[in-house]
Amino acid sequence: MKANSPPEPLYTFTYPNLGYSIQIVPHTAADRTKIKREAKSRHLSLRDYCQDEIIGSMVLAEFE
Repeated sequence: MKANSPPEPLYTFTYPNLGYSIQIVPHTAADRTKIKREAKSRHLSLRDYCQDEIIGSMVLAEFE
C-alpha cells in the first residue's frame, strides 16, 4: 500500500436493489490483520464478521 493511496477495502457488501455498497476498509495493515484474527477467534467467516460489525455500528449510531 502506497503512503498517499487510500487503503484497499477488505470486504464489500453490494446491494444492487438498494443502489449502494458498504465497504470495510481497514486503515492500516495491522488493522486488516486484527479484523481477520478477530473473525477467526469468533469462529466466523470474514463476511459474517464484517456484516456483524456493520450492523453493530448502524445500531449504535441510532442511539447517539
